[in-house]
Amino acid sequence: MFFVVLPYPDYTVRGFDFLSRHPSTNNHHYNTGMESSIDPFFNPRGVVVIGASTHPEKLGYGVARNLIQSGYRGAVCFVNPKGGNLFTRFMYKSVTEVPDPVDLAVLIVPAPVAAESLRLCGERGIHAVILISSGFREAGPIGVALETNVLQIARQYGIRLLGPNCIGLLDTHLPLDTTFLPPPSPRPGEIALFLIRVLSVLPLLTGHCARDLVFHD
Repeated sequence: MFFVVLPYPDYTVRGFDFLSRHPSTNNHHYNTGMESSIDPFFNPRGVVVIGASTHPEKLGYGVARNLIQSGYRGAVCFVNPKGGNLFTRFMYKSVTEVPDPVDLAVLIVPAPVAAESLRLCGERGIHAVILISSGFREAGPIGVALETNVLQIARQYGIRLLGPNCIGLLDTHLPLDTTFLPPPSPRPGEIALFLIRVLSVLPLLTGHCARDLVFHD
């Protein structure tokens, strides 16, 4: 299964740098060689969760849990400015400390600091980012300004960006789960979904319904 969830049918904004090419305007070293493709979304060698949390009620906990439980076989790193440990893994205080390989970042940070987090991803050489955080265009003029700043940073560093305000990406065949949906996850099968408005079909992706559906990548 592969699905991407975006809350509004505004393709120029939601998922705004996912399919378009914006060459980087800086001279920073890139550590993956994937900056001109969308490969890091579908076959990353390593994933970092920025905003991982030890609190079960937080989205950062749900994303970290699903990534581990999905059986993803690449490198997994967590970032939290307070440090600590989560699921027996050390949490780095900054994405700049995360070791290679890391091709994909999942951001669950407050909207006002999203641009800075994205900039650090660019400095680190990460060119694929899923921005789960809300509080952007849907929040009014201030959110519009925050979203514009995020887009500018993404273009500056040549980052392909999925989001903001999305549930994430799930591939049951890789496998890879970057969502915060409660378990159990859907089983592998022959269905693929790309969702713009998720609330109407959310029951299909969670709980007992998910056990009866099989999804393809």
